[in-house]
Amino acid sequence: MIDMMCYAHDGDPYGYLTNAGQNIDLALLAFMLRVDQKWLGTVTESLHQKHVLESTDDHCWFIPRMVKDGEARTVAEFHGKRGGNPALKGGDKDPLKLRAEQSRAEQSKEAFGIFWSEYPRKVARKKAEAAFAKHDCHLVMPKLMEALTVQKASRQWRRDNGDFVPHPSTWINQARWEDDPASYRSATREANIV
Repeated sequence: MIDMMCYAHDGDPYGYLTNAGQNIDLALLAFMLRVDQKWLGTVTESLHQKHVLESTDDHCWFIPRMVKDGEARTVAEFHGKRGGNPALKGGDKDPLKLRAEQSRAEQSKEAFGIFWSEYPRKVARKKAEAAFAKHDCHLVMPKLMEALTVQKASRQWRRDNGDFVPHPSTWINQARWEDDPASYRSATREANIV
């Protein structure tokens, strides 16, 4: 059994009895272990009944415990690269999901920088950035920036040196880019007429 474990350790994937990418059949395994093929057949059947040795549909032998340990090692290695214990670092996340979340966070941060540069009232940046990320504003940037342009030009926002411009976090939390642009345009036109 120990020799089989050594071959499974070198197998690809880990825990499978393979040699150079090919399945190791009973005859080859008997030759490699230097034992009688009939005796090995009896031993492998006994190990199979005890679920110590299993076989895939294409007759590739593997040691389930080694496969499970190999998967656990892969997860631990991933979390080690992230800085340690997943329970202490934000949960046991799938690497692909984590990459997607990081990409989403980067997109949100970049879009927020554009929003912040255009927003006329520069207060409570961290609070605004958190609201921006929470509401996934980076997904509606064209509509958001169009509404911001219209509202910046409105009389309400220009009056009294911008005292009536809402805080950016308030504007985001209230989804003010969804306001009817006509109400801001009419206020702009009235200002131009007067």
